Amino acid sequence: MSEQNDLTNLHVQRKLRPKIEDVIPIMVSEDNQQNALDFVAWLRENKMSPCWVPRLQNTWNVNCKGRMLCRIGHTKRNDWMCTLYLTNIERYEGIILSENLQDFVWDRVTFCVFARNMDRPADAPEIKRVASMGAPPGTTCKWKAKCAVTVTICGKEFQYKCGNDTFKSYIFTNPNKAEIAAIKRLVQLEKQARYEIHK
Repeated sequence: MSEQNDLTNLHVQRKLRPKIEDVIPIMVSEDNQQNALDFVAWLRENKMSPCWVPRLQNTWNVNCKGRMLCRIGHTKRNDWMCTLYLTNIERYEGIILSENLQDFVWDRVTFCVFARNMDRPADAPEIKRVASMGAPPGTTCKWKAKCAVTVTICGKEFQYKCGNDTFKSYIFTNPNKAEIAAIKRLVQLEKQARYEIHK
């Protein structure tokens, strides 16, 4: 495919603002395409249509009440990612626990980039994702966030988490059917919380 006709190229996307369903078959590996397409169809059925993000290649946002609810994009390895922005998770932690969804959240906590170099207890959660905000531990970074904070998420304490509110995000890469079911439920809970807040 020539570059000027490549629907995954940013300059082509700027002109066409393509639907995500048109790009998924090109950018996502065949094994994961159906899950991605099914999830996008579910979003549309529930009046949460993904909108192409200007300035970002192969990225679509779903907004709710003026703020991002989730973002769908891809990695360079032809994976697809769904990032959930659970900004009001404290309001429905009890439901997450009662429906046994906590592991889906806990496994996707974003830690401070400095956490890997800190003295951490042997039973501390494994660091899978980090955010680099550019400040020494215990200080305030350029995003006005405390670095390496201690928080409790769904009843479990996490030390050395990134303190930036932006990182109330939880990233799923190539989610399987169980993970997609969890994503859908978490999206519903966050959406409901936002509507309750903005009544």
